[in-house]
Amino acid sequence: LSPVCLGSLRRAASINAEYMGEVICIYMGIKPEKKTDKEGKKFMDFWGASKKHVLNDTGKLLRFLESYDKDNIEKAVIKKVRPYLNKENFQKDVVKGSSKAAFGLSLLVPREWSPTTRVAKVVAPRPRTSA
Repeated sequence: LSPVCLGSLRRAASINAEYMGEVICIYMGIKPEKKTDKEGKKFMDFWGASKKHVLNDTGKLLRFLESYDKDNIEKAVIKKVRPYLNKENFQKDVVKGSSKAAFGLSLLVPREWSPTTRVAKVVAPRPRTSA
């Protein structure tokens, strides 16, 4: 992933790019913007927040991705991201056809947390004892 590649994601107008923006906002702890649709209903807009706070500074995003500890993801983040993993437009094959940057980011999202996350959470806190 490069800053130029990530910048293209900001201009993308696909649902895959929007999903990636939402997931990255969740990972980074960025709150969605409150907006109103044409019918007057309020909704939470992660895409606007991701374009404004994440994709505007691609260097910051790259630094975040490089330093992110995928073995110690908070339970709240996992719970929020898990529904995206089952969406058809978030599957790797579909994302790959829409945007190079979205595909690159999708590779960073763990697809299966259960085995590795549970093991890491249980084993890591226990101190090793020498025999």
